Amino acid sequence: MTSVAFVSYQLKGHDGVSVESEKWIRIFREWGFTVHRIAGFIPGAREYDHIIPELDFLAPRIEAFTEDFFPAAGTGGGRDSLERELEDLAGEIGAALARELEAIAPDLLVAGNVFSLPLNIPMSVALCRFLRREKLACVAVHHDFYWQHARFAHGAMDALLENNFPPSMTRIRHVTVNRNSHDQLFRRTGINSKQINNCVDFDAVRLPDRFNARLRADLGIDDGETMFLQPTPAAPGRGIGNAIRFAGDFAAASGRPASLIISGPCEAGYEETFAQACRGAKARVRSIAGWLGTERNQDTAGSCYDIADAYVRADMVTFAGSRESFVSPVLSAVAYRKPLLVSGFPVLEELRALGFQFLPLDRHAVARAIKLLEHPALMQEMLDRNFAVGRKHFSLDVLRRDMEEFISRAPARTV
Repeated sequence: MTSVAFVSYQLKGHDGVSVESEKWIRIFREWGFTVHRIAGFIPGAREYDHIIPELDFLAPRIEAFTEDFFPAAGTGGGRDSLERELEDLAGEIGAALARELEAIAPDLLVAGNVFSLPLNIPMSVALCRFLRREKLACVAVHHDFYWQHARFAHGAMDALLENNFPPSMTRIRHVTVNRNSHDQLFRRTGINSKQINNCVDFDAVRLPDRFNARLRADLGIDDGETMFLQPTPAAPGRGIGNAIRFAGDFAAASGRPASLIISGPCEAGYEETFAQACRGAKARVRSIAGWLGTERNQDTAGSCYDIADAYVRADMVTFAGSRESFVSPVLSAVAYRKPLLVSGFPVLEELRALGFQFLPLDRHAVARAIKLLEHPALMQEMLDRNFAVGRKHFSLDVLRRDMEEFISRAPARTV
């Protein structure tokens, strides 16, 4: 086995699938593999990156299909027309995927959330058909599942979802990133997965330096102002309203100005809800989608900074969602030794059981946050403890060990 292809809707971005895929890619390259990325959107694409625009769930025809497949009440086309459109799109995407994969001829395919969330159903169907036809070994990595999202509760073809998200095939081995998803997958489908947690390179955590010294000023954050970082999109289920209320209540109670920085984009359809929450905010709220790169000095970013610089310069991190399954932002806050304010998302209890200490976003959250900032020794003790727990359970070395054990058992490509 010498080459691996990573396939997803988007890669090399800020989303959890992209972030964690890059860590797997790094380890494969350390082992001497040639690694290809195949996706609909790859910012700063380089050698071994292959862009097929129709793989992106934001491609216009794909967005339209998804809206018809998961229609609002009283909307959407008929089933026959939807099936025809599915066949047309799956045929086009399947042909494009086949051209790339046959040219690359990878020994292993890693599918990132493609068989988990139905964001681009024609792509998932096309890839499933290709795997059945070519018998290529595949690892399907699942960060979250469609049944965990209210948005996907009512689809036009339930059997299609059940058969493809995820498919049960001998050539596909399944990975889940937390115990909750592992257990749900087994209960619903009988598929047994390997749990491989997200990770952080605790040995290469960026520090404050001259490069990121002006990040706060460039964001318009004044000296003495508290910066809260919400490292997610503005979208339903992300708890944006909770984070905005907390930042405002903190500013009022502490007597010091506060800014909430939301790193990701505003999801389509959520704009008015987000705008309304911002209008009533007692703290400054800034959505900076596209401003941070995935690396410093990225040509496609709106600034010279990356997400690591934002963690370095933030005072605290909010992770306010109720349905989060990615723990990448949680682990990043731990690695950068930042206090983390959280709501009760499903994976939280798994993390607390390991010994992490986070601040719950409840009626005591403001008082606790102020106390920590006023008692830096107490805060540092908590952050150092979290760092030690994170390094023990979620380091790159742990990921490397889990991947080595799992990949060594992956079936070889059938010629």
